[in-house]
Amino acid sequence: MIVKTAFFLFGLLSYVKTWELRPPGYPSITYQGHTNSPITGHTVQLECSSAGGMPTPNITWYVDERRLTNSINITVSPVTTTGDVTSSTLTISHVTIGEHLQVFKCKVDNGVLQSDLVATFYIVAPPAPALTGKTNVLAGDVETWFCSSTAGFLEPKMTMYLNNVPIQSGFTVDKSSGGVIGTLIWTAQSMNDGDQLTCKIEHDLFDAKSTSLMIAVQATPDHPIFTGQTVFTPGQQQQWTCESKGGNPEPDMTITINNNQIYSGITSYEVKDTITKTTDMTTTLNLAPSIANDGDSLCCKVKHETLSYKQSSCLILQLAQVATQPPTISGSPLVFIGQSSQFSCTTLGGYQKPNMVMTIGGNDITSGISNQETQDSNTQRWRVTQTVVMTATAFNDGQKICCEVPMLQPACLTLAVQASLQQATISGPTSVISGQQTQWTCTTTNGYPKPNMMMTMGGVQITNGFYSQETQDSNTQTWTVTQNAIMNPTPINDGQKICCVVETLQPVCRTLAVQVSLQTPTIVGPSNVIIGQSTQWTCTSSDGYPKPNMIMTLGGSTITNGFTSQEYLNPNTNTWTVSQSVTMTPTALNDGQKICCQVPTLQPVCRTLAVQASLQTPTIVGPSQVIIGQSTQWTCTSADGYPKPNMIMTLEGSTITNGFTSQETLDSSTNLWTVTQSVVMTPTALNAGQKICCQVPTLQPVCRTLLVQ
Repeated sequence: MIVKTAFFLFGLLSYVKTWELRPPGYPSITYQGHTNSPITGHTVQLECSSAGGMPTPNITWYVDERRLTNSINITVSPVTTTGDVTSSTLTISHVTIGEHLQVFKCKVDNGVLQSDLVATFYIVAPPAPALTGKTNVLAGDVETWFCSSTAGFLEPKMTMYLNNVPIQSGFTVDKSSGGVIGTLIWTAQSMNDGDQLTCKIEHDLFDAKSTSLMIAVQATPDHPIFTGQTVFTPGQQQQWTCESKGGNPEPDMTITINNNQIYSGITSYEVKDTITKTTDMTTTLNLAPSIANDGDSLCCKVKHETLSYKQSSCLILQLAQVATQPPTISGSPLVFIGQSSQFSCTTLGGYQKPNMVMTIGGNDITSGISNQETQDSNTQRWRVTQTVVMTATAFNDGQKICCEVPMLQPACLTLAVQASLQQATISGPTSVISGQQTQWTCTTTNGYPKPNMMMTMGGVQITNGFYSQETQDSNTQTWTVTQNAIMNPTPINDGQKICCVVETLQPVCRTLAVQVSLQTPTIVGPSNVIIGQSTQWTCTSSDGYPKPNMIMTLGGSTITNGFTSQEYLNPNTNTWTVSQSVTMTPTALNDGQKICCQVPTLQPVCRTLAVQASLQTPTIVGPSQVIIGQSTQWTCTSADGYPKPNMIMTLEGSTITNGFTSQETLDSSTNLWTVTQSVVMTPTALNAGQKICCQVPTLQPVCRTLLVQ
């Protein structure tokens, strides 16, 4: 029984030992440090734990193979077991730089294994952080960047910077996954183009480390704004402007017509905003559309790296219905019965072609009208001109002749019909004899309506010795008005004007010179004069009263040099005789001028001067004896002539025209001509005895009688 019991207990113990002895699990060390990144002086806790193991394992701590026990700043906690997890905590109460790079170990042993199980923990500096995220972003888009620092001991302090300025918003740090992971959620703007994102980790025990990314921020340009007139006038220069703002980099802008790029008339410029780092692009187009562009699509297109398509803004061109200018009418509203009158209507600048009519008295004019329509090839505008030629009658008096274009104000003239009023005529003397009855007659003809005419003397209407006669033509309805005045002039009337005055016409007058009967002056002296030869002319006016005021003129200018005057009063008749003489040496300038005796109220008496030089007899040079068949030359010369001598060469009385040359020379100092003529001919037997001559009018011919051999 005892033996059986012992055997049973021994078997039971063997059973228990076989099934309960187990080695512990591999230990692990976890860091339980300060809530923030640890710094010098803070407490650091390392917990070593192992799962399982039978019997309960023992945990010991080492640093560099030196077992740690409780000391001033080192505390090793007792081993505790919770469930099947056995743990021990190492507390460093005042961490120093001395712990840097030390290797902490925890060993687990429950006697089941021959060697201890070991977990190690290194206090090392963390590496440079890893910064990931886009380096090319679009302005306004929300983007995320990650900064991670997962290795090392004693978690660092992590900060994100933008151009060395700490980022306060949008940056979070997560330490829950065994490292430090920073997340930046940020919306970059165009002004951030080229900025630098930096992730920095800092630790009092280690040097700070950082990683940076250069951010390129692209900005999508605003949709282009295309401005300019859509309604155009053909041939008229217009400007369109396309603007696209806020692009980075600058956009590529083009202007097309019906999808064909325009190159001519394009001007582009860009403005770079140094703050936003965007570019505003402006392109202008100067173009004179033609009629063929009606309905065309004019587009501004913008291409940009941020767009997968071209932005476009388009205008549809529309040919203008160009407003026609109000018509104009030209012509005189004053028309005359029986006289052809012309009126023209013009309307400018219309498109489409204006429909213009001319009317008189409200009725369309259909006869005597012509129409001219011209379209400008550049502007396509029309110029329409209509012209009517009509002969007015009395019925048209007060009627309106108009140019009418639909929807525009007509242009009209109100006709005033008259007969073609002839300038009044006055007949009667201007030089009158004091006390001698004299008559003057004023006449105006073909007037309509009846002309209102009067006669005046010295500006005062004549009422005595006056009678009037008025006659209307039954066919033409025009008037002829005749007025007569009979009066005896007195010295008071000397210098007064007797006038015919008709409304709307220039008065026609006679200025009276009251005299004793004055004889016409006489002039004595030659008309044909020789250059350089002193010549005299004498003017005489006799029996004049008052004393005649006589002058002598040459070429219309009063003569004052070489001039003498003599005045004689007849005591019996009380009349004057005035004699004036002038002696002068004519020059070529006087040729054709008139030398005149002029007395007021009398017809001038003149001589028209014909100035000549004293012509020399012409000379002939050349042989009299000639050889048949041999070319021979003769030369005629007429020198110092004025006016230019008209010289010919003749052979036996016939003018020579073949083989003939002429040379004319004017002496600038004497104004005299030298004329030289030459003839080259080949004599024949027929020329024997014939004469070759130089002939100048008024001079004796000079000849050679030919002896032919």
